Amino acid sequence: MCNVPTGRARSFKWAASLASLVMMALPINQAGAANPLGFYVGGAFGQARVDATAPDASGFRENHSAFKVMVGVRPISVVGAEFAYADFGHPSRLNGLVSTDVTMKGASAFGIFYLPVPIVDIYAKAGVARLQSTATTAIVCPPGALCIANPGAISRSRTDVGFAAGAGAQFKVGGLAIRGEYERFNAAGAYPGLFSVGLMWTF
Repeated sequence: MCNVPTGRARSFKWAASLASLVMMALPINQAGAANPLGFYVGGAFGQARVDATAPDASGFRENHSAFKVMVGVRPISVVGAEFAYADFGHPSRLNGLVSTDVTMKGASAFGIFYLPVPIVDIYAKAGVARLQSTATTAIVCPPGALCIANPGAISRSRTDVGFAAGAGAQFKVGGLAIRGEYERFNAAGAYPGLFSVGLMWTF
């Protein structure tokens, strides 16, 4: 008689485990139904934090409008890959008589992991970026002032290949998706970032 309760307990455990697996799979199926998979293209606008080391070894950090375009593929509901090209703009700063400006742009490749939640896609991504930057520092002579010496502009260009990561969320209606995300890069001797809002279309 002691074996009967044990057998029932084992059967109950198996049934409970199976039911738990089914319940865990439901959100994934719902998210997959609401979020079609496949190849996508898109574009985004936002604000970049251009962070770099100037030629005079001083730190440069300014915000500027930016844009990017991207293509990607999502073969299964929780994993995808994306390639993007971003232009961080051309911010400048005047500190006394010293003028500094920086340009930054480049390409990146990411692997993306999507959390299995319904309605809204929440994701994290990591990869590598190749950013080209040019930082220029110059002495500015004020109008009407007598400048004894003007050493001219000092410019430094560099190309950095480094780690990049980001996170965001997107809402899909059919093949159209609205996305907001933040990305961080390792380039130009510092850690520039990009916050953007964009539209994607899945084929």
